[in-house]
This record gives sequence, C-alpha cells and structure tokens, in this order.
Amino acid sequence: MSTLKFEKLLAGPSVDLFEKDFPHNNVWHVETLSKEPTLDMSSDFRLTRSEELTGLVTLKNVFQNFATELSLNSTGVHHLDVTTKLPFLPDATVGSKYLYDTDKNHHHFLLSSQVENKFMWSRLELKPLDFEYNFFSLFRLGSMHRCLLGAEVSGHKLGKLNVTLGSAYKREFGNNNFLLAMRLFGNKDDYLNRLVGNVHMSKNEEVKPAVLGVTLEHLLKEKKTKLTFGAHWHLTTLDDPHASFVKAKVDNEARVALSFCQKFNSLVTFLFGFDFNGKSPLHEPDVNYGLKLTLKT
Repeated sequence: MSTLKFEKLLAGPSVDLFEKDFPHNNVWHVETLSKEPTLDMSSDFRLTRSEELTGLVTLKNVFQNFATELSLNSTGVHHLDVTTKLPFLPDATVGSKYLYDTDKNHHHFLLSSQVENKFMWSRLELKPLDFEYNFFSLFRLGSMHRCLLGAEVSGHKLGKLNVTLGSAYKREFGNNNFLLAMRLFGNKDDYLNRLVGNVHMSKNEEVKPAVLGVTLEHLLKEKKTKLTFGAHWHLTTLDDPHASFVKAKVDNEARVALSFCQKFNSLVTFLFGFDFNGKSPLHEPDVNYGLKLTLKT
C-alpha cells in the first residue's frame, strides 16, 4: 500500500524527470530486488560523495488487507510499518509506524490515515510523542478531473507551521500529455517565501517516447530565480528486452547533468551519470561521477 505524497500527486512526472535516474549524487549504488508471492525484499548499498558507506534492507509482506514493512538501515534508524484497509470504508487506509534511532536511543511513533478516490486524495500523519503533524488534501476538479487544487500543512506543536498551496492542470492532445503545476510555500514567520512551477510535456509514441520539462524556483525574500530544463529520450521501445534511455538537465547556473541507462536483460540494469559546471573545464572537483547497478532475482 503506497504512501500518498502531495508533491508526487500534484506534479509527479515532472518531479521524477528532475530527480530520478541521476546517479551522480553517489559514487556508486547497488540495488537488489527480489519478489515472491507473499514477500518482497530489497537491499540498497551506496557510497556517498562524502565517502560514507550506507546500507538499507527492506522486507514487505501483504496478507489479505494488511501490509507490513520492516526496514533496517546502517545509519541506525530502523522502522516497522503496518497498514490496513478499512472494510467499512474501502477508500480509506490506516497505519502505524514505529521508528527507532539507535544512535540517539530515541523512539518515534507515527499514526497515519489516507483516503483515495476519484474526487480527492487526503492524508494525515501524527507523531504523538514528538507533537509533529502533516496533513494534505488534493481535489480533482472538473468533469474530466483535469484540474487539481489542494494544500498541505505540517508543523511541530504550534510554534512551527509550514503551509504549501498547490494547483495543477493536466491535458492530453492526441499522443501528447501536458502538465502545468504551481506550488506556493510559506510558514508562520515569512508567510509566502518560495514559488515552484513545473511545465511537463511527454509524447506517448510506441516507438521511442520522449519527455521535456521545465521547473522554476523563485525565492521571494532573496529575489532569486532558478530555472532548470530537463529531457528524457528513450533510445529503444519500452518493451525492448535491452531497453536504454538518456536523460539530461541543465539550469541557469550552467550546472549540467547527464545519465545513460542500459538494460542488459530482465535481471541486470546499469545506470551511469555525471554532472559538471558548464562554465569551467571538465576536471575535478567540478565533475561528479556515479553509477547504479540494479539486480533483480
């Protein structure tokens, strides 16, 4: 049972275009995935740019209406998550999560509930012991549900309050998909302090799909604007057993990131990427390389 996230529901394809499949954030990253009828297991090991080796093992089990997830992290923060669907309210899911930080010897408890239907998404999270909360609702408007409008509120006690207002418009033109999204961020002290806009266009061709996108981030207080352009080109068809693609992004500060993905077979996928400052020559320490290897069993 997936966890609903305000940002992904509002502008998911655009967020993925700029954040996913760029492995240069780590020196190397190895991910293994194993799926059984009743149990999914994944492991994640990476060497970060700060030369820190981290590991994560996750076990997921679904039994009838109950989903259980156990995560063991080398950073010392482990969690057990249990969610279930309510039989008398099929659109609703409730859950509880226990987190333990071994370094700080700190226990956390999280209670959650979420509702998903054709008219809206909504989620509430509470950490009773820490007095933290997060709540959002996102509504689908119009006869074709092309318009999205919602808000997210998070905070700690009553002293710290963060609010995000979001809206989006989605439209299909033949084989082309168009997304326009905007988010306004504010808090109790600064009111509105940040604006983020996304424009996303994709072409659903069976041969070689392509994606283009632009994201704008404007800091209202500092009066600084950052523009980032991204693209995703499939070099093969999506069902090709040796599928490959190229991704690229560049911002108005001339920071460039490129990545190439090659699927060798149904078990092994290789992803290589690097980023650099376009204003200076390609040499260290301005260049960051990274690779990711995904193994499925």
